[in-house]
Amino acid sequence: MKTLLAISVFLLFFTDAFSQCCSAGNPYCGDGTNEVSAKKTLTTSVLYRNSYSDTYYHGGEPFEIKYLDHSGFNFTQIQAEYALNHRLNFNGELGYFINRSEYFVNPDAKPMTGKGLGDCALSVRYNALFYSDKSFRLSFLGGMKLPVGVFDLEVDNVKLPITLQPSSGSYKYFVGFYIYKGLKDIFYFKKFSFSSQCTYEISTLIESENFYYKYGGLFIGSLYINYRLGNRLTCSLQGRFETRGKAIREDDQVVESSGYKIFFLSPQLLVKLKKDWMIRLNVDLPVYKYYNGIQFTNKYALNLSVSKKINFEKKE
Repeated sequence: MKTLLAISVFLLFFTDAFSQCCSAGNPYCGDGTNEVSAKKTLTTSVLYRNSYSDTYYHGGEPFEIKYLDHSGFNFTQIQAEYALNHRLNFNGELGYFINRSEYFVNPDAKPMTGKGLGDCALSVRYNALFYSDKSFRLSFLGGMKLPVGVFDLEVDNVKLPITLQPSSGSYKYFVGFYIYKGLKDIFYFKKFSFSSQCTYEISTLIESENFYYKYGGLFIGSLYINYRLGNRLTCSLQGRFETRGKAIREDDQVVESSGYKIFFLSPQLLVKLKKDWMIRLNVDLPVYKYYNGIQFTNKYALNLSVSKKINFEKKE
């Protein structure tokens, strides 16, 4: 019993001292496509994401600490997007963590795991400018994330750290824009296209039973280079930059081991099947990482999604 108590105190102390780079709630799962759908078209998708972390960073360098051995999660998400017309789209997402776990170097320390419903995201996208030949598009988007899932989760009377909570526990608001440019008029590059999306997200203060916490603002900017191999196959390479500000806790204390700057490379394969089915596979690889303080960092994340389009106008 004394050993268990000592381990619990140890875990709680170091959880406050050394953070993980990711916050609670649904992870980023953007794919950069955002096609203009036909009027009255519903696009539904199911996504699976596996993430693995095994290295501490201090600033821009690896840092040796004998605390966490590795961590990771298995996450699923359902998404539905409805195109009211060519300009206005409504989107909804709901996430679920199959598991979100931390494994410790100390063999006497029991792994900690959280699981359950994550956040719900609702957004609107307005296609402000687009060409009928689909060679250019400018869109604006905005929305909010609702902490509908499990938060303040405890296991065996031990409070799980905020990085293992399935829901973020915070209302979040975001705005952004999306640009797409095809090169179909340039012969040697007609199979190429480029797209870019930028979003900025702010979070509200969490005042719950176990947490008084406010995430730092999050900016995500991405650029995609797409190459169409045929009518049904597209390869893409995404470069994505993410930066998050430092978090705040009780008495307006700044959490020094929070906030980061990361640049990802993410190769992606999109396969279009018959009857408007699509399969998308990509991997996120952080090639540059800079963290405030000491944080446990992500090594890779794999994403697999299956989607289906249904056009209701055809059935009328």
